[in-house]
Amino acid sequence: MVITLTEGPIMAMCLSKLAAIKEWKALMGPEAHNLASFYWPGCLRAEFADPHDEFKNAVHGSDNADLARYELKFFFPNSKFISTSKSLQKLQMA
Repeated sequence: MVITLTEGPIMAMCLSKLAAIKEWKALMGPEAHNLASFYWPGCLRAEFADPHDEFKNAVHGSDNADLARYELKFFFPNSKFISTSKSLQKLQMA
């Protein structure tokens, strides 16, 4: 799985808006390509996931604000983030 996750280029993003995690998850769709294609044909995973490899589902999104903060620090180690009850916001670059 690590090889799959690190075999190509990525685009890391910090989405900041009300309900960002919920809305991003809706845009991504179900993790399994077959479910995404059948139940949510316009979602990102239905469009771009590899139907023959369950780990190549095209996109990732954090499940909650705490996990998002942890993952963002990995990709943006010199940034500071604050979490509010409504969204995760990028505060400043160090």
